[in-house]
Amino acid sequence: MRRPRPVAAGAHLPAITMSSSIFVILAERLVDWHTRHQRDLPWRHAPAGQRDPYRVWISEIMLQQT
Repeated sequence: MRRPRPVAAGAHLPAITMSSSIFVILAERLVDWHTRHQRDLPWRHAPAGQRDPYRVWISEIMLQQT
C-alpha cells in the first residue's frame, strides 16, 4: 500500500498575480506607512559613516524576538 505524498501548505491555492502598477503602488504605500510609523530606535540615528548594516540588522531581529 502506498503512502500519500505530503503536500506543501498552500499548494492547493491558486496563484495570485498582480500587475506591476499595483505592485509599485502597494510598495510605495508600505514604505510611506513605515516612514510614518517606525519606532524611534537609537541605531537609526548613528552618523552614516558609523552605521554597521550587520549590527543594525541583528538589532532589528533581536527586537522582534522580545
